[in-house]
Amino acid sequence: MLPVPAWWAAAVTQPHRVVTRVDVLYGGDTIASDLAVTAGTVTMNRGSQIRGRIDLTLAEPLLLPNDASDPLAPFGAELVVQRGIRLPDGTEWLVPWGVFGIQTSRADRRKKVTDLSGLDRFQAVADAGLDAELTITAGTNTVTAIQTLLLAALPSLTFRAVETTITTPAIVIPLDADPVAKAIELAQSCGCEVYMAHDGVCEIALEPVADDPVAVISEGAGGVLVDLAVSLDRADAVNQVTVTGNNATNAAKVQGVATDMNPLSPTAWDGPFGRKPLRVSSTLAASNAGALAEAQARLARSSGVPMQIEFQAVPNPALVCSDAVTLVATDLVNAVHVLDEIVMPLAAHGGAVRCRTRKVLVGS
Repeated sequence: MLPVPAWWAAAVTQPHRVVTRVDVLYGGDTIASDLAVTAGTVTMNRGSQIRGRIDLTLAEPLLLPNDASDPLAPFGAELVVQRGIRLPDGTEWLVPWGVFGIQTSRADRRKKVTDLSGLDRFQAVADAGLDAELTITAGTNTVTAIQTLLLAALPSLTFRAVETTITTPAIVIPLDADPVAKAIELAQSCGCEVYMAHDGVCEIALEPVADDPVAVISEGAGGVLVDLAVSLDRADAVNQVTVTGNNATNAAKVQGVATDMNPLSPTAWDGPFGRKPLRVSSTLAASNAGALAEAQARLARSSGVPMQIEFQAVPNPALVCSDAVTLVATDLVNAVHVLDEIVMPLAAHGGAVRCRTRKVLVGS
C-alpha cells in the first residue's frame, strides 16, 4: 500500500473529487506539467512482464505531436502519473501511479485531442537489451545479480530491494537475452518478484502473503464494493513444486520441494483435490536453500489460483498490485486475496476501479 495520511481510509469512502496529475519528463527534466486529462486508465498487472500500462486521452491543442521534438512524441518522453482525491474542504492528496515511456501518440487536429499509450520503464530495459555477454560469477548474491543485469541494460535505474542470502551459480547471460525476462527468472529463484513500482523505481520484493491485509473492500453501508464475480478453475493449480538445480557448477545435487500440506487448503496434497505436482529444472538454483525458495515462490502463486475474483469498487489509489485485501460480499466471499491486476480510471468524472485477485490460502 502506498503511504497516505491517517485520514485517507475513511475519506475514500466519503464524497470526494478525483484528482489526476500527469507531467511529461524528457531526459529527467519536466517539460510539460499538469496535462488536461479527459479520459484514460492505468493498468497494473502482476502477470505481465511489463507490469504497468497507460492509455490516455488529453485535450492539449498546444502539445499535439507533429514531429520527433514535440513533448508528446514517442521518442524518449515519459508520462509521470499521480492519482488522488480532493475532499469538500479542499484537502488534497496524490500518490504516484506510474512512470510510463510514451509508445504511441495519435493526434486529432479537428477534435484537438491526443491519444497516448505508454509502458513502464521495464519496456526501456527490454528495448535496450545487453551490449555484451554478461557473466555472473558463482556465489553472487541473487539480488545483486538482478541489479547488475538490469543496470547493464539501463544504467539510470534506481532500486528498492529486500535482502537475501540466496546466491547464484555461475551464469553466462548471452547478448540476445531479454534482460527483463532473465531478471524475473532470477527473482523467482530467490522467492521474490521484480517490477517497476509506481514511482518509477525498480522494486525487488518478496512474494506477497496474506499475513497483514491492508484494506477491507465490502458492500453495504460504508462499503466501497460495486460489483463482484467469482470464478474457480483448477487448470493452473499445483500443490507440490520440486525445483532441481541443473547448473554444471553445482558440486552436488541441489533440490527444494514445497508442498501444500495445509488441511484447510482446497488444493492440499493428498486431499480431495488429489496430487498435482510441478517439476522444474533450474539453472539458477545453486543451493538447496535457493531451490527451496524458488519452489515456495512458485507454489505460493499456484496454490492460490483456483479462486479468482473480479470486482469493481470505488477507487482507492493507495492500493497496488501485490497488496492483500479482505473482500466481503454477503455469502459469496469473506476472505483475504492478493491484488493481481488493477485498472485505475484517471478521468475527472471518475468511475469504478476494476480489479482481479487470487485467493491467498491460510498457512499450515
